Amino acid sequence: VADKRYWDFNHPEHDAYVAHVTGEFKRVYPGKYEPGSAYQNDNEGSSVGTVHVRSYSRSQDGNFVQVSEYDRAAPGKGGADISEKDRAKVINRAEGWKGTPYAAKDQPLKGDKARKNEGADCSGSVHAIYAEAGKDYIYVNSGAFPEAAKKGEIPFREIKPEEAQPGDVLVWPDHMSIEAGNGNIYTASSSGKDFARKEKNWFIQQKGQPRYYRYQEWKHV
Repeated sequence: VADKRYWDFNHPEHDAYVAHVTGEFKRVYPGKYEPGSAYQNDNEGSSVGTVHVRSYSRSQDGNFVQVSEYDRAAPGKGGADISEKDRAKVINRAEGWKGTPYAAKDQPLKGDKARKNEGADCSGSVHAIYAEAGKDYIYVNSGAFPEAAKKGEIPFREIKPEEAQPGDVLVWPDHMSIEAGNGNIYTASSSGKDFARKEKNWFIQQKGQPRYYRYQEWKHV
């Protein structure tokens, strides 16, 4: 966290600043900071409120601004699609996840606990890869992804299948992956075990057509 008022418990403005940032987070994302939610507590039940500051602060001319000063890019708001350079970075990071074991239901490395080379499920690997590429967002699973994107809770917009490019996200009700191009996707699946580059048509035959989403850059307002 860049602002000393947040992480320095001895700072005279610490309590007021933390209350302000938390209040803005609750205003922008109602219902996402309730007691016991994944957004507020880790496995030990301790506060991890800094997550929203890390994920929802962006640098403007080298200086961080707080969450209330940002508006998520979306159609009609002038936001830009992820750049070709950053799209390539997503693909590069996905390549680095190849061979990561699939995290089964009884294993801890699922969702936002995914770890490269250790274990991950489909939504967790997509989330972690985007974070590695510098495009972090609040973790949501495949079932919640479309509604979260529609509400602007995550910085993605839905696109047409024919518009898909490498680096875009494919979402089924029970699965997620990253478009790799040439008829392939990067994904972790229980059927294929390890995270790998796999044939997209196999998943379409098993699950039907996916929905496609593209990351949107944040827009300072």
